[in-house]
Amino acid sequence: MAEFKIALNGNGSKAFFRVLANETCRKILNLLSIYPHLSVSALAKQIGITEASISYEVKHLIEVGLVSAKFSPGKHGVKKNVHLAHSSILIDLKVEIH
Repeated sequence: MAEFKIALNGNGSKAFFRVLANETCRKILNLLSIYPHLSVSALAKQIGITEASISYEVKHLIEVGLVSAKFSPGKHGVKKNVHLAHSSILIDLKVEIH
């Protein structure tokens, strides 16, 4: 797993920091750091919220590049398995002033 790099004022930084500010997203990241691959259902059970809420937050985590998802056959259709996309995050604090 590679390091995730983001510039403080770079493209996507606002969405990235909004995701990190979200408590549920931080809980998802924490669980995935302990258990490398979890389904949306397992995350929902661990955190104590609905699968729909987990799916919503996972969508945002995927959009900013912090997690990835793979689909596999499940009991009642398709199961979405989530894992960390990176092992660490590096934030570049250099801000260019225009």
